[in-house]
Amino acid sequence: MGRNKEKISLPLSRRRRTKQNMKKFTAAATLPPPRTIFPMMMGILFFSSSTLALAKPSSRAISDSEISDRKNACYADIDSGLRGERCRSSMIAKENCALKCVSPLCYELIYESDPLEEGERDYRAMEFNYCTQKI
Repeated sequence: MGRNKEKISLPLSRRRRTKQNMKKFTAAATLPPPRTIFPMMMGILFFSSSTLALAKPSSRAISDSEISDRKNACYADIDSGLRGERCRSSMIAKENCALKCVSPLCYELIYESDPLEEGERDYRAMEFNYCTQKI
């Protein structure tokens, strides 16, 4: 009884190195080992989920003092000219730019359709702060 050589399956490293086997061997050698694929996949999953997490409400509401700190940082950016001259043209323009800087999404929901105007009392500030805390 003769052996059927086609049914014998040795690992690529033990096979005779013919041209066909060398092609298979080099193709298999270029794939990263599974232990490196898993961390890469986890990294991709983490970064994609972190961008989705930006759109979800945070698990911890930010405090009024944190909102105030953000707003002060935005005022500093406006004063230094980082937000453009339009934001420095008047106090109301500065306030609208600061609100947009603190939370663009909340600004869009609350102020964008009807921005603050000169002499207007800001009755929407509590709603804006609530939105900022929830997003």
